[in-house]
Parts: sequence; C-alpha cells; structure tokens
Amino acid sequence: MDARLREHGVLLCACDADEEAAATAAVAARRAGYEVRRENLAPTSNQPCDTPCDITLCVVLLSEEAAAAPGFLERANALAEHMPATIPVRLDGITPERCGAPGSPIRERHWADARNHPSIWQEIFHSHVWLYPAYDDLAARTARWETCGRDDSFLMQSVNQAKQACALIDEMRDDSFQRPSDAMVRYAHASHTFARRQRKRTRRHSLVLVAAIAAAVATVVIVRGVVAAHVEHAVQSAQSAYSMRLETDPAFFSFQTYCAMRDAGGVEPEQVHALTAGLERPWAMGILGTEDFNAGGWQGEGVFAQTGAQYWVRADGGTLQQWNILAFEPVSTIRVSSSDAFVFDVTADGAAAVVADADGVAMIDLKTGERTALDTACTDSVAIACSEDGSQIAVQTASAIAVYENGARAREIDLAGTDVLALTRAAAGLRALRATSAEAAGTATTAEETAAGETVQLIDLTMGEVVAQAPLPAAEILTGTILPAGEALVCSNGTVSRLSAASALEPVGFTTRDAPSALASDGNVLVVATEQDGVQVVDLATGTVLETIARDLAGVCYLSISDTGVVACGNGFVTSIWSLLPIAPDIATVSGVTSAKTTYAAESATAELADAETLRIAQPEFALGASGSASDAAPEAVEGDSPVSATQPTTLDIPLAPYGDLGTATSVCIAPYGGAVALGFDTGHVLVFDLASNGQAYLCRAWQVPTADGVEQVGFSSDGARLIVEAAGRWWHPWSNSGCTSMEGLVSLLRARQPKRWPLAQWQTFPKDVRQQLGMMCATAAPAER
Repeated sequence: MDARLREHGVLLCACDADEEAAATAAVAARRAGYEVRRENLAPTSNQPCDTPCDITLCVVLLSEEAAAAPGFLERANALAEHMPATIPVRLDGITPERCGAPGSPIRERHWADARNHPSIWQEIFHSHVWLYPAYDDLAARTARWETCGRDDSFLMQSVNQAKQACALIDEMRDDSFQRPSDAMVRYAHASHTFARRQRKRTRRHSLVLVAAIAAAVATVVIVRGVVAAHVEHAVQSAQSAYSMRLETDPAFFSFQTYCAMRDAGGVEPEQVHALTAGLERPWAMGILGTEDFNAGGWQGEGVFAQTGAQYWVRADGGTLQQWNILAFEPVSTIRVSSSDAFVFDVTADGAAAVVADADGVAMIDLKTGERTALDTACTDSVAIACSEDGSQIAVQTASAIAVYENGARAREIDLAGTDVLALTRAAAGLRALRATSAEAAGTATTAEETAAGETVQLIDLTMGEVVAQAPLPAAEILTGTILPAGEALVCSNGTVSRLSAASALEPVGFTTRDAPSALASDGNVLVVATEQDGVQVVDLATGTVLETIARDLAGVCYLSISDTGVVACGNGFVTSIWSLLPIAPDIATVSGVTSAKTTYAAESATAELADAETLRIAQPEFALGASGSASDAAPEAVEGDSPVSATQPTTLDIPLAPYGDLGTATSVCIAPYGGAVALGFDTGHVLVFDLASNGQAYLCRAWQVPTADGVEQVGFSSDGARLIVEAAGRWWHPWSNSGCTSMEGLVSLLRARQPKRWPLAQWQTFPKDVRQQLGMMCATAAPAER
C-alpha cells in the first residue's frame, strides 16, 4: 500500500445492529495501514457531523436496520457530503433509492456489496482513494474527447500533464474499483503524443511562419489567375475549419458553410454535396438554459404541458423555469422549494405543479407562486406524478407509494422487496411500473420460481390494482417507462420488451449496448439515452433505430416527450429540444398529396418515366427554377450531379443509372412551385432533384425510408420544404432540401430549418447582415425568480 495513505485514517459509520460487520471492517482497515475511527450513528447520538482533517475515506455500512433507524440516513448523508471519498457498503437487500432523495451523497455514490463477497473489505481498503479525484478528472476529459469525435483540441496540451495522466493510468490498473477503461488509456497516450508533437511544432514556429508566408504569396498569385479555383478554395477552407461541427452541430456547420459561399460570391455545384451533408442531418429546435449555464446555473428534469407548447424544468435555487417552446422564450421562474433536491409534476393545463421535497408534499399555483401544503410528514420522496387536473397525486417514497385524492391521503402501496421502474400519468390515470419477486407478487407456482423468479407489474394507482404483469428473467440492468396509452416498456439487460394488457413481455426488436440512463416514449417511438450510443430514437413497430439526436450534448440523463412529438434531452446543465416530425413516421393519412406510379402532371410541367433508367420532365420553356424566373442564375453542371441538357426546348431527361441500383420506381411528383421533382422506389430510396432555370437538374436530396419499406407514394408539402412519403401504410416527413443549389433557395431553406434561438457564443460569430438576412435570434436567460 502507498505510504502516503498510511498517514490518513478511515471513518466507519454503522448502527448498533451492524456492530459485527463494522468490527470485521475495522480489522481489515488496520491491516491495510489505516488509522480507524468509528462513528456510531445511533438514534440517541447528538454528536456534530464534523469532518476530521486526517480522514481520507468514509465507509458507511447500510442495512435494513440502519435505514429504519431514526436519523441514521440524515447523519450519514451529512458526513458523506463533507468527506474526500465515501463508499456505501450494502449488507443486505437495502437499495440506493431508499437511502436518500435524488442527488443525496449516499444514493449517488458507487456502492460496494458485502452480502456474498467476503473479500470486499480487502478491496475497499486497498483502493487508491487519494487518486480518485485525478481519476475522475481524467475520465471526464476522456468522455468529452470521445463525445466530440476524438478531436485533438480536447487532448492535453502540456507534456508534463500528459505524463502525469499516463502515470495515473499505470498506478490505477490494479485498483479495486476504479480501473482505467480502454478509452482512458487511448486518451492518455494520444495526449502524450499530441503534446510532444505540439512542442516540436512550437520550436519550429519561425521556420513554419516563413514557409506559410511564401505559400500565401504563391496562393495569391495562383488565385488571381484562376477565379474558379478561388471560389472552391474559399468554401473548402470554411469546411475544413468547421468539419468537426458536422456531426455534433450540423446547423452551425451549414450556416458557416453558407457564409463562406456568400463571401465567395455564390454557390457552386461542386460544393452542393458538402453542404447537403449538414442539411441531411437532423437539427435541434434549440437549447434551453445556455445563458443561465454561462452564469453558473443549471437545469435538471422537466415535463411538457399537454399541448407541448410549454415546458417546465427543475433549475438551481429550488426553482421551476417555464419555457415557451414555440417561441423558445423563457416565461417565468418560480421558487417552489427550499432546496435543489425536489421532485415535481405539472397539471395538463400548466396551471399548477405538485412538489415533494424535504418540507413535504405541496401544490404550487404556477401563476401566483402560492404554496399549499398537502402532507408535511412525507419528507423522503423520490418521485411524484399527478392527474391531469391535479386532483389525484402519487408520491413514491423509500418504502411505499402514497396516493392522495383531493388533498387527502387515500391509499398506500407497500414497496418492500420492490424496485419502482416508472411513475407517471397515462391517458387512463396514474400508473406505476415495478419489479418485484415472484413470491411477493403471488405469481410463483414452484419452488424454483419462488427462489429465482421476478415479476414486472403495471399498477393502476387510482384503483390500487395490478392491470398487467409478466414473469421477468433475472437481470442486472432493469429500467422501464410507461406509455401514454397505459402499456409499458421494460429494458432488461439491454433487451427492450413491451408489457401489454395481455400480461406478456414482447420484445420490440431493439437492444441497447449498455445500461440506459433515461427512457421516454410516446407509444410510436422509444427515445433511449446510453453512454455508448448517445440519444437514439427507435421505431417501436420494427425496432429500427431511426436517428441519433443531441450529439452535441454529453451525458444525457433526463428525457421527456410531448404528445406533439417534441423531445427534451437534458444532461443536468442545459436542455436540448428536438422535433420528431422529420425523424419518425405518422400513421395518419396526409391529405393533399398527389403522385402517380409512372406519370405526374401539373399545370406547369409533367414528369414521367421514359424507361426504367430515365426520368423525363416536360414543361413550358423557362418554366423550371426554384423561383420560377427564367432570369435566375444557375450553376454550371458537374460530373457528380449528372446534369443533362434538354433534348428539346421543353424536355429534360434525367438518367438514373449514375445513382446506383435503386430498384423499381413506384412514384413521382413535382413540387407545387415546379422547381423540384421527387422519385420514389420499391427499395425505400427517394431522389429529389432541383430543376434549374438553365434547363438542368441537380440532385439535392438522396433519402431512404429508415425501415427499408418500399415507397408507395411520394409528394411535397405545400411549400415544397418537406417530402411526404408513404411506406408500409405510414407517412414520413423528411426535409426535401429543395432549393439548396441556388443562393436564393438556400436562404429560404436555412431560414425555415434554423434553431429557434442560437446560443450567444454562436450567434456572435456571424456578421450582423447575415443574422438579419437569415432572421437569426439569440438565446435569452430565464427571468429572475419570484
């Protein structure tokens, strides 16, 4: 053991009932070289919760008797909060959820299990406690590096700092609990290599500067002679500078690319493919709380109003922030609790909120901020939900779910031997999803089932009855969520299954690679957040991953979804808002879509399949173009876009062979304004071409139905901005990108798709005239609390 650790001590916290385990732990600590101090957190103890300066590690022994002892958890949490390091040790079936509210020190620590692990004390006292802060810092740096695509700007810049990281990796390899991951090893070695390279570059700075000046002079000479090369160089330079933004922030990437094209004098077809790389990715509606975060604030979990237009989120200072999602503006900030650790829910109309905290359960008028206490004795709440009008409230505590009706406690459901997976409001009332042993649930029929089986139950809290239940295989990772229609989804060891009214678990065809940190569903899609894969949107009908969203937000742990298809993704600091309209399908029939199998006729043009590999457009002379004007400037044709000249003044043939084997064409449609044509195939592929005023066509969108179902109909929205695609009886609404091959069309497209509000740091990077031209709005901070 390291000699530095022998200079410090360990604090053992236990109740009287766990004296034997505490004695065993003390013997192991002394053998490991610790000075041992005992803290008997008995109900009669009135000793202050001070923190001795020589204490390195606090070990809290937790059991059913300890949790039941009056004042034990409060004193243990107070001690743990001020300790350099704390390890809770489970002695029996006690669970973290029963040992404090969300965010409390003991509940949020990594637990050790001493039930069937005789060597646990040796592992605890041979861990490298003094290195854990440095280890956590290195893990956080590694996570940011991985999240941002392993960009070099997130590596350590100092050679000495990188060497210390490598030394830390070597010393922690044999740690009992916190062993470095492969990603951390890669990060440390990559930082060391990068830092050494940067030091060498600094030493050669003078030579590089001279070479750069010479290269710049040569470039100027060449650019003056070749105007086309100048345009390409300007755009490619901008793309190189912001390429790291393509995956994490495609909206910012696309706007910066537009600025480069604007400065270069126009859009060239050579750059259309790079531009559409950003346009084809999903964009966030915006991020809430960026300016509050810059001022030291934060946001936690949130809920939508029934209409989806309002969003309430827990924020610092015991407040609730209300946001108008349509305008992306903060509405109000109301102080609802004396501390940051509270849970809440909001009525369907957004008029009132129910809050549970250390002061009890209360109803808050969200217009006046008036607090009405409902139960001051319920002070250990971990979750809460209310009915649409707030007349019924369900509060989950460490040991039970209490149901209140019209302000009075109506019933209580015991949670002994139970893990609550979800508590929420469904269409038919309040519902709870729990996993319990087969014996406790009354479903075991054999001794084997009694010993090993578990049951997942969906409970109607209004009636206090189980409405659906099913046997559950033993699982180390178990999470779940409740659908608005009253069914539930259960994720057991990564496999997602649906618990239906038929009391059966039916796999949906999707499996996570690690433990979900949050789940949310509207019954059509499942939104799941994991550390490895980020935030994924999954089609519940097929189990297909439709898209990965919130790539610019690391550590998403809060998810909420509205009835209108809006998703909120929070990481404990800010909240990213996304629309599912361009991502998920809809079963509702879309009216006003006109398409045909092989021919489409409009007032201004006709589109038909001349043969299996040729799409023919016939229109009056000069009828084509995004703006409808024959005088509009059009770009030159390039090989990648496969443009063709009209065989007649009013006929344009578009060959399909250059775009690969797309299958058989099933539907064709011209946009309402006549400036684009879409073609769908039985393989699910859709091609969209911009029809330029110079009689040429340019590919502006190549899209495929995520579930690979064949296209039955393809059409455009009334403004041509979106495609409307029918496949397997469902409708999809991706962006068409029509108009992106001209500067005028690109401006209209960017204005329609841009975030509602831009973070101040990004907004300021754009010139004032660009912000005015594109109608860019800056994010604002939430108002002061009232």
